[in-house]
Amino acid sequence: MYRKREIVRIKGNKRKVGCLGCAIQSGEVESTSIFIDSTKFFVANQDYEIPIPGFVIVAAKRHLQSVDEFTAEERADFIEFLTGLRKMMR
Repeated sequence: MYRKREIVRIKGNKRKVGCLGCAIQSGEVESTSIFIDSTKFFVANQDYEIPIPGFVIVAAKRHLQSVDEFTAEERADFIEFLTGLRKMMR
């Protein structure tokens, strides 16, 4: 288990979570970010706290420390997903 750390949202709300990405995926932390698209392994959102045009957050649906932990299927999905997102942005 990961040591819980306190996160502070832009409006000052505080919460202790182990991994913010996992907490959002599990529903432990509510995300009101703008949903863009998702695949079997990844989800893309725009940051709702600081919405910057063209800035997209792509998060894995499972806990990872680094991209070198992707399976072959995840790697292929990630590249296809990024390519599709970029085309949508144009």
